Amino acid sequence: MTRPAWLIPDLAPDQVCLAVAPSRTSPEVDDFLAAAQATTEITADAVSTHG
Repeated sequence: MTRPAWLIPDLAPDQVCLAVAPSRTSPEVDDFLAAAQATTEITADAVSTHG
């Protein structure tokens, strides 16, 4: 079995990295990234409070 080219094995399973080339940005991408950041902060708060 071959591994996908996009696999980054150095990241822990609970981490997600998002990147967008400057030439590919749009209001929709900005909204998505803002929502992802907000979710990360909510999750981090929940873990620090309950974990």
